[in-house]
Amino acid sequence: MSAAACAAGAGAPGQGATAPAGGEEAFPAWAFQRDGCAAYRDLPVGGHLPATLYVPDGPGPHPLVVTAHGAHGEPEGACRYWCHLTGGGAVVLSLRGKRTDVTRPSGYYYPDHHALDAELGAAMAALHARRDIAIDASRALYSGFSQGAIMAALVLPDRAGDFRRVAFIEGGFQYWSKASAARFARNGGERVLFACGTEWCRRGSIQIVGWLRSQGVDARLEHVPGAGHTPEGGVRERVRKSLPWLLGQD
Repeated sequence: MSAAACAAGAGAPGQGATAPAGGEEAFPAWAFQRDGCAAYRDLPVGGHLPATLYVPDGPGPHPLVVTAHGAHGEPEGACRYWCHLTGGGAVVLSLRGKRTDVTRPSGYYYPDHHALDAELGAAMAALHARRDIAIDASRALYSGFSQGAIMAALVLPDRAGDFRRVAFIEGGFQYWSKASAARFARNGGERVLFACGTEWCRRGSIQIVGWLRSQGVDARLEHVPGAGHTPEGGVRERVRKSLPWLLGQD
């Protein structure tokens, strides 16, 4: 029987570049068939709301995808998204963040990149404390959509030893510099995907791809014109086709 869990995480900086007009579309809680990807549960994370975790059947070791949703999103939707993309073959750890409105049911967000970094570290510690889950650390991927990508650009250069592979969806280009690209490479970063459905994202990612490549990082840009600010549709298909490169063996 599949065991799964997605646990809540923490923040991202709410300053700087903003999403395109019309607001930010979160990972949708799209309908899914009653299959193994429905088998997820909360993972307690010290000092933070619980994360959502999915664990595949079988002894492993399994690749790992750690994911952060967009503002007003929910970790359960991001967990199912990546479970379906990987065919249920990867451990998926989805960070929750903080509630956007504590007075009523609402989605979640990451207040700033310091909060995201703290939650990411705590969630990884909680996952590694689970001795029953075997993970292939050489195939650990961080993926963020919109805010979950934007804030991570300030975090991942110093966490490239844990996440050598990264998939940014509609975000993640706003806070890079030549120095942070060099730091990402120096700390072990190998592969970075920028998946875009808007011209805003495509234009912003071009220079960052160049900086990363100049440091020996295999960086790629996939753009689906007219797809919009979403992880779904043609954007999802481009991410899916990139998975052998993102999660494949060295």
